[in-house]
Amino acid sequence: AVTNGPGLKGALMVGVNFAKGLSISNNLPIIGINHMEGHLFANFIDSKKIKYPFICMLVSGGHTQVWSINKLDEYVLLGETRDDAAGEAFDKGSRIMGLGYPGGPEIEKCAIDGNPKLINFPRALIKSNKIEFSFSGVKTSLLYFMDSFNESQKYSIADVAASYQQAIIDCLINKIELAIVQTGINIVTIAGGVAKNSVLRNQIKKTFPKNKIIFPDMNYCTDNAAMISFLGEIKFNLGSQSCLDFGIIPNFQLESN
Repeated sequence: AVTNGPGLKGALMVGVNFAKGLSISNNLPIIGINHMEGHLFANFIDSKKIKYPFICMLVSGGHTQVWSINKLDEYVLLGETRDDAAGEAFDKGSRIMGLGYPGGPEIEKCAIDGNPKLINFPRALIKSNKIEFSFSGVKTSLLYFMDSFNESQKYSIADVAASYQQAIIDCLINKIELAIVQTGINIVTIAGGVAKNSVLRNQIKKTFPKNKIIFPDMNYCTDNAAMISFLGEIKFNLGSQSCLDFGIIPNFQLESN
């Protein structure tokens, strides 16, 4: 099983060509897997008792989407970001604050001693009844704030990081709640690199005590081979297989039914 999209063209070509060579030399069947679909099912690696239908928030450096998963290969896109993904907002925000990369873990670490209520960064679309996100505004607001930031004043960099992180998390939680209300689905899974954020995890659990909330193991949040091979095995056992002439799809979109 090999990822053939979405992703960077060069990386996809290397992975797919290597997998094809492995397939030919060992007379093994091969199957191309959508990287995003792999994230949707990463939770099944440890929680095989997840029942359909369930909601999945896919939140990473490249995507912020909310899906209704009715069964394998039957997905409904409930909403997504208009611009930056949440993970991208963390990465860019970290760079603006002079922190490291990847941005999410760096901001989370910096924010530990900060007050998340001190700075009121914008929370775009939080009052909208549509399941959609926009993180370009909060990033721009942080940029302007840091232009005049002086840590000797009433805010520390930890306060800035905590407040910025909270603004992003509030938007994510708000749309999870909206998805639950609109679909009536009780089971919610979180996928993607941002799912590693402990503040996000704790606040989601507190906000939805009556819902079944499932997070993947930390090892399966960020991009990993396990989720691709796991989904590949499921699809292969159901009769799916790719021809050797399949190509890469850098902008591979997960189909919404």
